[in-house]
Amino acid sequence: MKSKNRARTLLFANTRAQTEIWFRAILDHRPEWLGQIAIHHGSLDRKLRLQVERMLREGSIRAVVCTSSLDLGVDFSAVDRVLQVGSPKGIARLMQRAGRSGHRPGQISRVICVPTHAFELVEFSAARQGVQDRRIESRYPMKKPLDVLVQHVVTVASGGGFEQSSLKS
Repeated sequence: MKSKNRARTLLFANTRAQTEIWFRAILDHRPEWLGQIAIHHGSLDRKLRLQVERMLREGSIRAVVCTSSLDLGVDFSAVDRVLQVGSPKGIARLMQRAGRSGHRPGQISRVICVPTHAFELVEFSAARQGVQDRRIESRYPMKKPLDVLVQHVVTVASGGGFEQSSLKS
């Protein structure tokens, strides 16, 4: 059930391990939030990730501690606040994550940057300046990504293989 006065937050960390550490630390500090916060990263079972996404969409949870698994793809109008813990590793990524908040007509997207060491203060400052100057790094599509081919070959091989006669040139 959705609480009208409860802000919903995404806390982005850069790795699965950091996500799990932050999730556990929050629950250790606020055990009464058990069931009100969730965790989301690509190594979790897909059913669990979809359940967390549904709960976030419905507004039935307070916060999700996540990785880039929630950067793209799923629309969450219920997100009020985004926190970026540690360097976002790029201006475009920081903007994408910030865009998860205020994702409604007339609303402003914001992100709260939480540095984990002194150098990240410099990185966040540079990212903010880059956003203001509209100097966002380009994202070039990969050409011939061999890792994708290898993943596909392993998937096909693990799935029982295929008959060459069924392939078309």
